[in-house]
Amino acid sequence: MKKSLVRTAWLLQALALGWVGPRPASALEAQAALSKKLWVKVSAGYDFSLMEDMNKGADAYSVFLEESGAGPSYSYEEWTGQSGIRTGLGVGLSLSAAHAFSLEGAVSWGPALGWSHFSDPTTGTWFKISPALLETSLNYHLVLARSGLGETRVTAGVGYFQALVGMDYFSSGSPDIYRKGEFSADTFGGTLGFTQTVDLGGGFGVALTAKGRYAKFGHLTATTIEGSTSSGPYYLVIVRNENSGLGLSSASNYLIYTSKDFFEFNSDGYRLAEADFSGFSGDISFILEL
Repeated sequence: MKKSLVRTAWLLQALALGWVGPRPASALEAQAALSKKLWVKVSAGYDFSLMEDMNKGADAYSVFLEESGAGPSYSYEEWTGQSGIRTGLGVGLSLSAAHAFSLEGAVSWGPALGWSHFSDPTTGTWFKISPALLETSLNYHLVLARSGLGETRVTAGVGYFQALVGMDYFSSGSPDIYRKGEFSADTFGGTLGFTQTVDLGGGFGVALTAKGRYAKFGHLTATTIEGSTSSGPYYLVIVRNENSGLGLSSASNYLIYTSKDFFEFNSDGYRLAEADFSGFSGDISFILEL
């Protein structure tokens, strides 16, 4: 009888102090969050980059043709755009139920930009670039809300960005001129966005992310240009004044490339083209918790 009373008294004390019995939901959520410290993810989605300077440089070529007196037999076309696609990989670590860090890498491909003009189907010139952005970022995640469905997070990141811009140039003649190269530049930038995760069970989940990005490049350089007879390096430039004592046509602000030597010789006629990859992205990620 005494043993039974002692056991009952001990059980009541344990319940009162919280040593045994059901735990509060918040404690269970915290324990679950802490038990899933590491995750990996793959993502894909939509990407938008401003690329204002290069879009204007491509679109301005028609102005150049008109001001240089091109006749009605000339046909011309500009390629402009801001929408692209994005893929990425990442690994993350939860430090607590509300705080986490991740290291992510992503590649964004934008549309081809450039211009062309032809006086007949076989006589003319075209210039085209293919921009891409490589991103490596360290991100901080703060959980704003949690439910049975998943988590809502705000994410801020700092990153290293590299612009890669492929270039193709053709001009008909005797012989035809064809040039090909790749321009690059790097910078540091930042991102800010929101993520909604959905727990699928068994350690699997999906996440929807929307975020803004700041990454601007002002000096895109190529060491070599295939087929070029001039020495490098080379720059992507905007022609701002071709009437600079060289007997060329009128100003037009169109996009082209030139050698460093010619850029410095004709500094009044050119300025460096700016590649502004600032913009936003929206993607879906597939997550595996380890």
